[in-house]
Amino acid sequence: MPRFIFHLQKGLKEWIDDETLDFPGLADAEQHAREIAAELARNESPSGLQDCFVVVKEMDGTEVARVPLGKIRSH
Repeated sequence: MPRFIFHLQKGLKEWIDDETLDFPGLADAEQHAREIAAELARNESPSGLQDCFVVVKEMDGTEVARVPLGKIRSH
């Protein structure tokens, strides 16, 4: 099962989570990134979400998905 790393990126800053997670495939990892983005966006103002992304990477560091927080806003 593929392992993925999830990072939070705002502009040029990146916060790396050392925990890796197993998912059956990229679609499941992207869904998890959307859930993270929705949770993070829940209590933020739209201006605070500019240039914010949940970045999904493979174990070798290759970026495979990028989910913008501003478009995932949860109500």
